[in-house]
Amino acid sequence: MYIPGFGSCSAILHLIAKHPKVILGLGLLTIASYLVSPLGPGTHYGADGVIQQQEQKIAKVMPDIDAREIDIAVQFATIEKQSIHDSSIQYVLDHICECKDIRIVDVRKSPRMLHDVSYLYFLDLCHAYGLERAKALYSQEHK
Repeated sequence: MYIPGFGSCSAILHLIAKHPKVILGLGLLTIASYLVSPLGPGTHYGADGVIQQQEQKIAKVMPDIDAREIDIAVQFATIEKQSIHDSSIQYVLDHICECKDIRIVDVRKSPRMLHDVSYLYFLDLCHAYGLERAKALYSQEHK
């Protein structure tokens, strides 16, 4: 039947059988907290606050970030029509996004995804070499 003791299997079964509403309530609370936390799946409620806090911290450290972002977007618009190499796509998928379930073929099939991957690669170059050098390197690599 029931073996008394903390942590025994039969104690848990006894609790479930004796108090199903409590267990159901705990389950619903667990699901709700998972969906609200920034660690939950997909678009979730907690992520907006975390993102806003990070943006505020970045704005304090780099007050000219908006102007930099515009400069990068303008420079990328002049070179984005150049075809990106498969090795660059693979670099973004492996090292920047850490996407193991997306293949190069999938990126090539979707114009939006190809644009996003190209932009991420250009941003990585900008971070490593600066804007002008990144533009030259991107153009040189993707003729």
